[in-house]
Amino acid sequence: MYRPSIGVWFILQSSTGFATYTTSQWGGPGDIPVPGDFDGDGMTDVAVYRPSTGFWFIRQSSTGFSTFVAFQWGSPGDIPVTGDFDGDGKTDVAVWRPSNGFWFAKQSSTGFATFVATQWGASGDIPVLMRQ
Repeated sequence: MYRPSIGVWFILQSSTGFATYTTSQWGGPGDIPVPGDFDGDGMTDVAVYRPSTGFWFIRQSSTGFSTFVAFQWGSPGDIPVTGDFDGDGKTDVAVWRPSNGFWFAKQSSTGFATFVATQWGASGDIPVLMRQ
């Protein structure tokens, strides 16, 4: 659970049979939670998207959440979307632009060095990803 007013994550731990939780301060007012497995270790990373700047801040589970990466990917008005768009088993950094219906996905398979852009949708649509 993410509490946007204070930027704190409350994480119920499956490793304890959901008997205990931990907290993590990551993000701030106005940030959008975008959890996913960005580093490919099979565990969910704590991540937020800052719509005012288009920055993604990802705290990596592979390092015990001791390190983070940041990407500027998006513009004001973009909607962050998470998914494995390139099929490598890692979550990609992506946005959907409601003004023109374009999807922009930075590919994790290239270390987020390349991206793809696809027009799919129209103004007023809502991006929906398949949940597994």
